[in-house]
Amino acid sequence: MDAHILSYLVIPLFDQHRDPFDRLILATALAENWPVISADEKFRLYDGVVQLIW
Repeated sequence: MDAHILSYLVIPLFDQHRDPFDRLILATALAENWPVISADEKFRLYDGVVQLIW
């Protein structure tokens, strides 16, 4: 659980995408080394931080 919270701090905060729930999804994926599968264009901002599958 701590790894997820610490990963939240690693996720960049972009002015054009400040959704805290999306950031939790990204932090969980980062902590667990899981890819994120999404069609949400805003997730492209995090390519390179987490693995994204379109």
